[in-house]
Amino acid sequence: MNAAALTMQIVSWLRPEALLFVGVAGSLKHDIGIGDVVVATKVYGIHGGRQTPEGFHARPEVWHGSHRLVQAARSALRGMLGVHYKPVAVGDVVLADDRSVLAEHIRRHYNDACAIEMEGSGAAHAAYLSGQLDTLIVRGISDLANAEKHKADASGSQSQAAERAALAAVTVLRKQQPASSPAVSLQPSRRDPEPVDVGVGERYLGTVLRTVTFGAFVSVLPGKDGLLHISQIRKLVGGKRVDEVADVLSVGARVWVEVAEIDKHGKISLKPVIENGNASTSRKTS
Repeated sequence: MNAAALTMQIVSWLRPEALLFVGVAGSLKHDIGIGDVVVATKVYGIHGGRQTPEGFHARPEVWHGSHRLVQAARSALRGMLGVHYKPVAVGDVVLADDRSVLAEHIRRHYNDACAIEMEGSGAAHAAYLSGQLDTLIVRGISDLANAEKHKADASGSQSQAAERAALAAVTVLRKQQPASSPAVSLQPSRRDPEPVDVGVGERYLGTVLRTVTFGAFVSVLPGKDGLLHISQIRKLVGGKRVDEVADVLSVGARVWVEVAEIDKHGKISLKPVIENGNASTSRKTS
């Protein structure tokens, strides 16, 4: 399950007042070393864009860390060495070459990003879709995103970086007071609605979680997302050829879909709802 879908499921189940997403990352800056901690002031989704004959045109996606939680972190972690408050880049590729095309792409388009990881944008976007949920991404630096990454990993740097990030997150949480005093149970209460399953033929106003070369993953219910294949996306533009899925559906777009198939593993295939020759979609609004 990807980070966005898992985050939406957790948020729907626990209904938290704040979300802290903690893990490891590679450093993109010479002054940020292994063992340091980065509290993300912004999260960049770095793969959005379009390749044209004139070159690559980036279409940046950004999610801001909660101002309340960032300020709480600055206060709580004041005495902790090696803590940085800077943007973080998120992509679908492990960066292990600081001279690669990807590294140059980040330097050119996301020059203020100080670290790179693979999951933060999914969690941040899911929190954004859930409404007013304070969210903070905390990352421990486990490598320098260069050719020495495998050596750093072999030395145990990932577990050490994760421990540092977890310590920072717990320190921040200890400074927070819940809005309501009753303890939160990890078991669903009797008043919680029963989990809802999707069925073939059912229609939903879905939200695009992620676009890939072969289609778009669309959330239809909390914790339930399916694939709208590029062959189905063509129907949204009258059957025309689709070169870039993001040209038709951007992350956050709303689209009416119907469950076409659910395989034996529970994977959901979707198709667009077309009525009177038209499909209903809406772009993400800020």
